[in-house]
Amino acid sequence: MDTTIRILQGTATRIDAVAADSVDLIVTSPPYPMIEMWDGVFASQDGRIGDHLAAGRGRDACELMHALLDRAWVEAYRVLKPGGTLLALEHVLSERRWVQRLQKGMNPAWKHLACGCQLTRDTASIFRGAGFRLHKASHRRHPTDDSRYDGLRRSSWPAGKSH
Repeated sequence: MDTTIRILQGTATRIDAVAADSVDLIVTSPPYPMIEMWDGVFASQDGRIGDHLAAGRGRDACELMHALLDRAWVEAYRVLKPGGTLLALEHVLSERRWVQRLQKGMNPAWKHLACGCQLTRDTASIFRGAGFRLHKASHRRHPTDDSRYDGLRRSSWPAGKSH
């Protein structure tokens, strides 16, 4: 079996160099909105993001950053072959009910303190909205397996394309 690996540089919201239904696997840990190291990347794709950041309107910038990520998931769906797989690392609502209650209770204040970041973002619905069918979600503790970090979760979302 021949395998071809291509590394492309550019934005994931528009991958013109890749034909529709041509990719078997996408593995990503997307840039996270409102983390300074990614601000320039987001602002280069939508100038309004840079304007909002410069004016101290972080929540507005964060909403636009998430809109770019949502477009990236749609583009990922376009380029994946039927039966292809998207493997993305993303933060989600905890599986543990007591942590969910804590996240939901903290979210109104948190989104103001963290420039619009949502502790309760429904990542699975975002992927489904881009066309993916969720096959399995695996939760892992982050940043370590230390029990002090039980409330900090990332999820690996293997999502498949089906027609």
